[in-house]
Formats: sequence, C-alpha cells, structure tokens
Amino acid sequence: MTAEPTRLSRSLRSVGLLLLGIGAVLLWIFFVSPARGAHAARGWKEVPCRMVSIEKTLRKGKRSHTRFELEVVYEYTIGGRTYQSSRYRFGGDVAEPEITEAFARFSSGKSTTCWVSPDDPAEAVLVQGFSPKRADVALGALFLLVGGGLVAVAWFLSHRAAAPPGS
Repeated sequence: MTAEPTRLSRSLRSVGLLLLGIGAVLLWIFFVSPARGAHAARGWKEVPCRMVSIEKTLRKGKRSHTRFELEVVYEYTIGGRTYQSSRYRFGGDVAEPEITEAFARFSSGKSTTCWVSPDDPAEAVLVQGFSPKRADVALGALFLLVGGGLVAVAWFLSHRAAAPPGS
C-alpha cells in the first residue's frame, strides 16, 4: 500500500532534478570537456611555431570590475599549409601570475613549440595542460549538491508519507 507522493515531494524532486542537470552541464563545460581536450593534446604532434602576437588586454566587466586577459596568436605549418591559432591552454581564463610568465616565455616573432591535433591540423594549443577556473567548477558542484539534497529530501518525504501510521 503506497501513498501518492505529496505535492511538496514532487516539486522538490523536480527542482532537484533540474539543479542536478544544470550542475552536470556546468561541470561538463567548465571541467570535463577542457580536461578531455588537455588529455587528448598529450598525444598531439609537437610542431615548431612562430608567435605572431601576444597581448595583455584590459577588459572592463560589470560594475566597474576590470581584469586582464591574455591574447596570443601563433602560426605553424603542416603539410605545406600555414595555420593560425589563438588557444593558449585548455580550461579557464589565464590570469596573473600566468600572464606575466607567458610574457617572459613568449614574444612576438619568437619561434617556439606548439602542439597540433593529428586529426585536425587547425586545432592547436600553445601550452599543454589544464587549469580550470575554481569558481566555475565550484558553481557546478554546488548545483549538484543542492540538487542531490533536494532529491534526497523528496525521496524521504515520499517514503515517510507512504509509511503506515505508527511505524
């Protein structure tokens, strides 16, 4: 003899499942996908390349917040064809002190090494590795935790309502 889940438990379950889905998507975008790309890049071909430009730009954000961004462009030749790329590394924004390190390591016109996908020569990365933005990953994890908690509470409420009196 099972009772119908209460309206509250159904609502909590629905909201919890929605939050679980949002958390999963956020973690995919901000952690899993860049991590997979960085892992795949370990097997990419090491290719000589030339820095076309490296710039530190100031971006004005909401509410007068400003931040510096690293913009790089480099070119390389594969099979007689020249390609350009602007991917510095996988995951997250590049911030200080990494921007300062990039300027010490790279300069416009300087020869260096980049890694190019053997499956798609237009896909390259200048620095192998992965550095997720902690706040983005924490946001995804928070959605998962809250969503999971709401689903658990909904399950508890629906099973408590289904229990016979005096149990």
